[in-house]
Amino acid sequence: EDAQNEWKDVIVFFHSKTCGSCKKADTDINANISHIPDNVVILKADWDDNQALAEDFEVQSYHTYTYFRDNWVQENISWLFTLEEILQNIG
Repeated sequence: EDAQNEWKDVIVFFHSKTCGSCKKADTDINANISHIPDNVVILKADWDDNQALAEDFEVQSYHTYTYFRDNWVQENISWLFTLEEILQNIG
């Protein structure tokens, strides 16, 4: 909600503690956090603990990025592994 009020593009990363590819993506995001543009915020949501949120966003599996842009139009993108890929594939 705060990000929306500041007109930021929001990415929600649905991940799981047991998912190896999720850990790989999370590691890359953390290692390159300084490369995230000022107008983008990445939030993390544990798949196992946030099933209601996943359903609300129509996310059907973990390792999915839910991207909100331009008046909160939603797009779900799965299986990106690096921050660079994430930023290239949004919008």
